[in-house]
Amino acid sequence: MIPNTRAFAFISVLLSAVGFYFGTGLHPHWWLTWLAAIPILVFAYQSSARIAASAAFLAYLLGELNLWNYFRILEIPVAVRFLAFITVALAFVAGVLLSRGFSQRGRPHFAVLALPVTWVAFEYAMSWGKNGTALNLAYSQMDCMPLLQLASITGLWGISFLVFFFSASIAQMIHLRKFTRNLAVPLVIVTLLVLGFGVVRWASTPEGPRVRIGLAASDQRPLLGDETKAAALTESYSKAIDELTREGAEVIVIPEKIMTTADYRAGSFYRAIQAAAIRNSVLVVAGVDQKGEPLKRNLAFAISPSTDLLYEKHHMVVGWEDGYQPGASTVMLPAPHSSWGIEICKDMDFPPLSRTYGKLGADLMLVPAWDFEIDDWLHGRMAVMRGVESGFAIARSAKQGFMTISDNRGRILFERRSDPSGTAHVIGTLKLYSGQTLYARFGDWFAWLNLAAFIALLAKLSLTVRRSSAARP
Repeated sequence: MIPNTRAFAFISVLLSAVGFYFGTGLHPHWWLTWLAAIPILVFAYQSSARIAASAAFLAYLLGELNLWNYFRILEIPVAVRFLAFITVALAFVAGVLLSRGFSQRGRPHFAVLALPVTWVAFEYAMSWGKNGTALNLAYSQMDCMPLLQLASITGLWGISFLVFFFSASIAQMIHLRKFTRNLAVPLVIVTLLVLGFGVVRWASTPEGPRVRIGLAASDQRPLLGDETKAAALTESYSKAIDELTREGAEVIVIPEKIMTTADYRAGSFYRAIQAAAIRNSVLVVAGVDQKGEPLKRNLAFAISPSTDLLYEKHHMVVGWEDGYQPGASTVMLPAPHSSWGIEICKDMDFPPLSRTYGKLGADLMLVPAWDFEIDDWLHGRMAVMRGVESGFAIARSAKQGFMTISDNRGRILFERRSDPSGTAHVIGTLKLYSGQTLYARFGDWFAWLNLAAFIALLAKLSLTVRRSSAARP
């Protein structure tokens, strides 16, 4: 133990907590995430297991408090909030303690791998739940474009791994008080390979067809039976379709759950949008909320002079959409747009669905959405990640959020905030790139590799501890 342990513990917890607080969450500063774990790891390597666990738990728990107000807005009960925060903090503690165990037994390479492997295994297991990949550490890196390209090979799992691999490598060298070639060389090689690949992929612009896309979004949502407001909003969207078509839009996307209706085809909104699509010879994708018994349905219809298709949302927002029937089918549009698909909002929190579209050859995803204002940036960028992973561009129109057009490199080409009172528009021309990514083809191979490595590291440390105990007189 180093001198003045209390001061060292306080400073380490404070620095890591600040790093996680501002490096993760709804509006992260991506570079802070790379540094956040370093102070607490250095402290843990020189502390008892109990003290290291307490410090790591406190540091991550304090960092997570950046989401407290968001969880309040989502109306998550206080007890559930605490349970969620504690669960994630304990996963971080497990990674820190596993790294510490190897470090104190002179196994620096295993110490470096322990935290990233543990974290990816935990996040992958969490992704099997109803919230998918929401709040995954990798989303903190959405502004680091070269690193973002790694998702086309490993999915978002490789991004989380590299961030903590960097932190653990630096922390281990600080602990050893020397520049260790055996640790520094792998770190430099891996980082340069990943960022080098990312720069090349990010900078590349393959030739492909161009499409002019229009997005329109209003934050208003009339309730069922509110005919006056429903008529005004319907007229507003009809005018938006006319205006965007005059500006050259070939496809127009408007948000999720624009209206609540007993039967979307019999409603005035559907008829008005159909009429606007036909008179303008344009494809329109719009979201509606259909009441039903025993379950409601969250739908998106695609309408044009030659198209009339329906997509049903697969993944519902926990609590807010508990009474909805989940969809089960993908929807690809007919020729000449046979490489375009449809998803709705939270569907894009789940990589497997988007990966299915990638395998089908999708190069553009049309996404009606609805955010919570406070999460507008993050939830929109989560969708952008799916495009990088599975190789398609995205036209996402969200109320209480952003209207965003991004390519399959994750570049935000056009973006504008939705309008709380009127109907805002954005239009832009997008070049579509074809080509299936390795992630779309092979799926979560990297996450499974980390799960296997986590089990192997646990077994290795347990065996080492038993041998050490047996060797004592």
